[in-house]
Amino acid sequence: MGQGQGQGRTERRKDAEGRQKEYESLTPQQKLDKLPPTGSNKQRARLEHLIKFGRKKGQSETPSNTQKRKSDKPSRKERWEEKNKE
Repeated sequence: MGQGQGQGRTERRKDAEGRQKEYESLTPQQKLDKLPPTGSNKQRARLEHLIKFGRKKGQSETPSNTQKRKSDKPSRKERWEEKNKE
């Protein structure tokens, strides 16, 4: 029953990953231009806000103290690798 479907699934997945990489490389304006004229209102609103303000809708203009500290602090994995390297 399941024979022969695995190859098709992996091909579809690879194709989808390629399309996703191509889409992610586009600018927000290009993404907006690619949207269909009807539907996708939420995506359209999100992209228009990103173009107008240069940031996501829920993101503040200035980073919070937590966000500032997070960028300076190494990740848990990096700290673990550093600890085990010695």
